[in-house]
Amino acid sequence: MEAYMMTDVGMKRSSNQDYVFKTTDPIGALPNLFLLADGMGGYKGGEVASKDTVEKMCDYIENTDSSSIVEILTGAAKAANSAIIKKASDSEILKNMGTTIVAATIEGDNMTVLNVGDSRLYIVDDDIRQITHDHSYVAEMVSAGAITKEQAKNHSDRNKITRAVGAESRLNPDIFEVALKKGDKVLLCSDGLYNMVDDDIIKSVLNSEKTVPDAAKKLVELANKNGGDDNVSVVIIDI
Repeated sequence: MEAYMMTDVGMKRSSNQDYVFKTTDPIGALPNLFLLADGMGGYKGGEVASKDTVEKMCDYIENTDSSSIVEILTGAAKAANSAIIKKASDSEILKNMGTTIVAATIEGDNMTVLNVGDSRLYIVDDDIRQITHDHSYVAEMVSAGAITKEQAKNHSDRNKITRAVGAESRLNPDIFEVALKKGDKVLLCSDGLYNMVDDDIIKSVLNSEKTVPDAAKKLVELANKNGGDDNVSVVIIDI
């Protein structure tokens, strides 16, 4: 397993509110860990929320007594949620902060995934599959048949999410268990990538670039070339 992460401010933003983390070594009871957060809440708040969420989750994972992967990831996300809410309540500047989170850990041929918000995890082989479900207004409208996926890409409410770390005292993350096989590529990404680069192009890049770092750099380059409207972050894992 090889992993590489990259984050970029993009072409339109003055600060980077994304935060990424990876380790292929054990962390607490987990065999490895990959995290990507996309913060919100203004210049200061978004940066604080994403960074603090990742750091709080890592701290929880390192110190929990649980041996259940699902319990560990869920507990870590809930601990981060409580920490973000408390910090926001103590500061006028940070009062509206929050963040998405997508997390993954791989044990043997099984991957456990957690997500809150609209940052995504894909698996790419001969096809590309989005494993996570976007917690967003436009995703709900697509599911209801009110708009198409193509319309969602340019919808005025495409940045409005329905779940976030720090938004409510009770956090409801999604958990997915996914079987992997040799040759799969796993991609965690913020909306700054998938709003700028079509899924088919993402698949083509992951399957054609010679190395994992080359693929990450190419995806970020394409997002910026296509407008770079937002911060863009990727974590790529080659199985």
